[in-house]
Amino acid sequence: GGHCIGGPGRPADTADLVEFHELLTREYLRKHLMLPLPFALFLRLWLELKPSGAAEVLMARIDGRLAAGAFLLRDGGRVLYQWGAFDLSLSHLSPLKLLLEEAMRRALADGMHVFDLGLTARAHEGLRFFKTRWGGVERTLPWYYLLSPGERVPELSYHSSFGALRNVMRLVPVPMARAVPAVLIRHLA
Repeated sequence: GGHCIGGPGRPADTADLVEFHELLTREYLRKHLMLPLPFALFLRLWLELKPSGAAEVLMARIDGRLAAGAFLLRDGGRVLYQWGAFDLSLSHLSPLKLLLEEAMRRALADGMHVFDLGLTARAHEGLRFFKTRWGGVERTLPWYYLLSPGERVPELSYHSSFGALRNVMRLVPVPMARAVPAVLIRHLA
């Protein structure tokens, strides 16, 4: 069974948000080789947006163990899937897919007309495939650059950037990665 923090069943608490952030940090480090996002960002969004219903965190548990979580933002008739993660050892059970299905059902029941799965780099085929299986529409977003005379448009691939640093991040223990100050993350990213 699953539960929604801050929704039906029981009130939200910060311990749930901490547990979700730890799960997301583990996935960022182990699967995506990405720098973790500072917990202060999650807490601030939660505290500022939850009272108005503009933020929601869904969590799915299997035998009491956190299997998946999703941080959703709401604006008008739109739900934005901001962050999501699942316990990699439970991937055979597809907990995040089941959680997203529940999130979409809730959004429909609440009268939402858009469930936005967010930006994905064109080169990130696996994530694009994951998102298109929901029957959504993929839209190209324009990017604009203000260049000085003689400058060229940068050729960036955020999906595969900082390879050496990302490989090192895989070796960092989750508690240590969570303790990385936001100032350092800003300079590394």
